Amino acid sequence: DQTLLQQNEAIENLRKQSPIELEAIFLIASRVADTLQGGNGGVVPELPVPLPETPQVPV
Repeated sequence: DQTLLQQNEAIENLRKQSPIELEAIFLIASRVADTLQGGNGGVVPELPVPLPETPQVPV
């Protein structure tokens, strides 16, 4: 349990250590929050699951 100030300081320290990773986490969290609040009509998007016979081609 941390105060809001301690949480902000911890986030800033993480931002200094791993800025790209932290931004990715915030992006994912905001999209999840939008989905849970009905930001896309309340529909949870399906994730594509490749079949074993589907070749994986890097983009």
